Amino acid sequence: MKDIEYMREISEKFKAYYDMSFNIRMFNKDFEMFAKFNNRTVKYLLTRKNEIDAFENNEYIFYKNIKSLSSEYIHGIREFINENVEDIVNVSNEHMSSIITFVLCGDIQLDEGTKKAIKKFKYYKSFFLGLKGWVNVKMVFINPMTREIYTNKFGKEDSKRFMLESKN
Repeated sequence: MKDIEYMREISEKFKAYYDMSFNIRMFNKDFEMFAKFNNRTVKYLLTRKNEIDAFENNEYIFYKNIKSLSSEYIHGIREFINENVEDIVNVSNEHMSSIITFVLCGDIQLDEGTKKAIKKFKYYKSFFLGLKGWVNVKMVFINPMTREIYTNKFGKEDSKRFMLESKN
């Protein structure tokens, strides 16, 4: 399965739950796909007009087809997040948590240093001491041809979500 076919299948899988954009430029970076999910939970008192509490959980997926990958590129993603996190995440009084997921896809073999950089990647930031929520980042590399997948610790549970069923 090629990178483009993989992206089509992933987007089909997610389109029911995510707002999808394709071939976009965000914060001076090009991405083949951007997906956004928002979940708002509300508690009411008797009627919907009387909200007593509400909170939001969000996820943002940045998808990029790549021809090569290095540990320097992974470190560049950290810089990208540091510079743009407050523009990516809509921090409000109702914001509870956000997850930013970077999916890097390519038919390439990774060297040990790059695999280690992916596995060790960690990003967490709280807003206003956690009173306005926090953000965590998942890092996922997938080779759709060999079905290899590498993630950071926080993204480990997403291995199954991003691994498509074989059509054989």
